[in-house]
Amino acid sequence: MTANDFKSMADEQKPREKMARAPSLREVSGEDLLAVVLKTGSQGCDVSELSSRLIAMFGSTAAFVRCASDWRALRERIKVYNEEHPEKRILGAGDVKLQELAASIELARRGFAPSGDDDDSAPAMPEYVRNVDDAVRAFRVSLAGRGEQENFFVLPVDVKSAPMSEPICVTRGTIVSTPVHPREVFKEAVRWGAHAVFVAHNHPSGDPTPSRDDIVLTQRLLEASSALSIPLIDHIVIGSGRGASGSYVSFRAAKLVEFPDTKPASRKGKA
Repeated sequence: MTANDFKSMADEQKPREKMARAPSLREVSGEDLLAVVLKTGSQGCDVSELSSRLIAMFGSTAAFVRCASDWRALRERIKVYNEEHPEKRILGAGDVKLQELAASIELARRGFAPSGDDDDSAPAMPEYVRNVDDAVRAFRVSLAGRGEQENFFVLPVDVKSAPMSEPICVTRGTIVSTPVHPREVFKEAVRWGAHAVFVAHNHPSGDPTPSRDDIVLTQRLLEASSALSIPLIDHIVIGSGRGASGSYVSFRAAKLVEFPDTKPASRKGKA
């Protein structure tokens, strides 16, 4: 759709008009809601087309929303998408627009987060991730408000162990498990040009004790890490259910699998 096509569109078909007429926002499509937030598109990619392409890139509105809170990761994903889909490039989504979008999603997340997760008490990203406690702090930034299902995250770090983005949710599962493949983890590592990665997932039960499947997965991740020469520093299981009290288990410190020799980390702790 061109800019002229959008201008000539009947008013009742435009996103804002649809929203104004709807008795409830639940009846407005994800594409139209996103178009209202984005406000404008660009030549060759009007705001309705922009919102449609952004959501199509992830496959669903829910998947887009889960990832769009990290605007830097979203920017990189758009860059890769545009290279792979030159005929349907995402245009008009610059840093300012992505920052505004991420801010609106973060505000909504805080509104629905458990009591106490507000501006003053929400976990903050550490400047460097040099031990398991730093890593847990980083992962809790992205885990806040998502503890009812298992989520699997990857955190890319640079050569100085500084996070290159917020932890990236690569898959989300059920209340008892989350399927993940090593390629999903290391695809993000390669995309960010990471020197190394930490990975983590949560146990909604609150018990961070790793399962047999968790151990097998970690072994597979270490094999992929070796093949790609991108070190996997640690896999952390975080208890995120009620009564979890911030508990976690570090695979490296607990010696559940054999990691390459790097900096040590404490076995259990509170975060």
